[in-house]
Amino acid sequence: MINTLGQLGGIVSPVMVGSIKDLTGSTTPALYAIGGMTLLCALILMYGLPEKLQQKE
Repeated sequence: MINTLGQLGGIVSPVMVGSIKDLTGSTTPALYAIGGMTLLCALILMYGLPEKLQQKE
């Protein structure tokens, strides 16, 4: 599953960056979008996992 999500990101990210660059003329908003999604995923992992998976042994 990890490899599948990585490959999906490798396909979607360049397409998204190209589309945003065409719309705005700059890659900066696309990089902010990627950074924002990264932070969102980190927050989901921190707070969305069941308590049992969050415990450190």
